[in-house]
Amino acid sequence: MSLLAQAPRSQTAQADADRAWLAQTAEPGNVPLRCAAAAHVAATACSVAGWLLIAGFVGASTPQARWWLAIGVLVAFVARAAVGLLAARLSARGAERIIGRLRTRELGRLLDVDSTGRAGSPSAGAHAVLELTEHVGRYHQLSTPRHLAAAPSCLLVLVVIAVLYWPAAVLLALASLVLPLNLRLAGAAARHASEDELASIRRLSAILLDRFRGMATLRTLGAVPQQETVVRRAANGLSAATWKVLRVAFIATAVFDVIVTFAIAVVASYVGFVLLGYVSIPGTPTLGLVAGVATLLLVPEFFLPLRAISAAYHERDRALVAARELTRDGSVRSDDETSQLLHAAPRLVIDSVDVEFAGSPVLQDISAVAQPGELVAVVGASGAGKSTLLGVIAGLSSVDGVEWDVAGETMQPSPGRASWIGQRTVLLEGTLASNVRLGAPHASDAEVARALSDAGLDDVVRRLPAGIDAPLGDGGAGLSTGEARRVALARALLRGSRLWLLDEPTAHLDLHTESGIIDTILASRGGRTIVVATHSPALIERADVIWRIERGRLVIAEAGA
Repeated sequence: MSLLAQAPRSQTAQADADRAWLAQTAEPGNVPLRCAAAAHVAATACSVAGWLLIAGFVGASTPQARWWLAIGVLVAFVARAAVGLLAARLSARGAERIIGRLRTRELGRLLDVDSTGRAGSPSAGAHAVLELTEHVGRYHQLSTPRHLAAAPSCLLVLVVIAVLYWPAAVLLALASLVLPLNLRLAGAAARHASEDELASIRRLSAILLDRFRGMATLRTLGAVPQQETVVRRAANGLSAATWKVLRVAFIATAVFDVIVTFAIAVVASYVGFVLLGYVSIPGTPTLGLVAGVATLLLVPEFFLPLRAISAAYHERDRALVAARELTRDGSVRSDDETSQLLHAAPRLVIDSVDVEFAGSPVLQDISAVAQPGELVAVVGASGAGKSTLLGVIAGLSSVDGVEWDVAGETMQPSPGRASWIGQRTVLLEGTLASNVRLGAPHASDAEVARALSDAGLDDVVRRLPAGIDAPLGDGGAGLSTGEARRVALARALLRGSRLWLLDEPTAHLDLHTESGIIDTILASRGGRTIVVATHSPALIERADVIWRIERGRLVIAEAGA
């Protein structure tokens, strides 16, 4: 019973968490989205006024009255169009703010840790920044204002119909009770289809990126035709997954339209029979011709807000799938998490940690403690799990058993609070100063210059014609590998975090450059806990503690020289 019951509960809890996170993402665009919802309600009011004026033609007795009614109808529907356009622009503005905030956070996470946290796949990071955030923003643009406006809009129409002829309002209210069930059933199918589509997009993105990177090698080996087949197969898979999403959306819309059409037909038939005198229910009021025509005209208007929600319902399910991907492994953190750096060197506690990848154990029963201010060298053969252990300490992997103890306060690892320096330094096209400011965007020029000086880049700054404002090419063009590593150190110094996690900071450097990087790390260790994965004998000799990983286990923890 427990296993069978826990799975649905787990899925329900995950779905609830995804919905809660999705609701929180609306915060940057709340004002324009709520204004858009109000505009949708105003548009409904204009439509109601227009249909009532059209119904008034039936009772108009003079040409002058008909002219005034015609002018009123024109004004009402022009106003509806104008208010609808305003609602669309406000919705788009709100979505832009939401997408901008999400992309800023996601980019900050990627640049913070110099790693995507998604099995090391750059394509997955690009997919998250460009497409998943777009799904969330599009959901809020198309769905959120309409959800907010649906209840007051339907209630407005229902009240007007009730004033005209309340039995018709009762029939409409009863018919609307069936619609949420249809949306839920369609949503479940659309969610699964959206998950398949996103998986296909990630697969195709990864395949394309890998093939473009290795294009020269593939051409040399004569393997291009073979890889064309692989790419074509992945593209066909994406096409099939996309058609599945569209098919579910079309079917859901068709079912909704059938229900709405049936409800409209029932109400219209009832009102028509009452007007013709074929139906007379005791206790119901008499129905005049003008009121009857107005009721018939307003019935479709009652379902328009619900139809709009149905049309955008698959966007909600696509956004929920995107939410699950974006929140996996701590992605897209809140502003509080990104802004709170560690103010003191933490004590790191690792207690019986196990990590698996693709069903195979990477780390097994790892337990260790790093005291505040210690320099810990993590050593082991390539592929032993050193980078994985750093990721666990940083909070990039969702595992239990890791804690940071900062001045007596225990906290869970959180990406962005530590500074990460990897083998590949992320340098963007821009100035030297802008690249150093990636982790501290509000730092002054003096603070940037001090960080560059502490990182040993004084000679580089003097060599560049524009100093810290010198432009760098894409990928740090204009700097050597060693200088790029020093820029990463300057970035970490400027951020001021008291926990540094360094993944092979001296890899692929000559002995002179390696010695300079090590000296900079040692000079910066005051008041910081530093954990470094390395093969460098010189750095290992200077460490306070050595953690050696062999076959996934921490078999030795010995004091260094």
